[in-house]
Amino acid sequence: MNLKCQRVNEKLKVDLSRAEIETLVQDILGDEQTMLEKRGKNYYVTSLARHTRLTINSFNFRLITADCI
Repeated sequence: MNLKCQRVNEKLKVDLSRAEIETLVQDILGDEQTMLEKRGKNYYVTSLARHTRLTINSFNFRLITADCI
């Protein structure tokens, strides 16, 4: 498992595989109630239903981290 997946698991206090993390991100991005905000070089994608905020680089669209909210 790569460092990004480890960081996401630690921050969300879960133990998901890389495939499960990718599915989680896709589900959050596909949800109509998800809120998107661009600040500086990052997108902040907030899912109130999942109590999760994703930080995504706006230049290469890579997931940086995820936080519980």
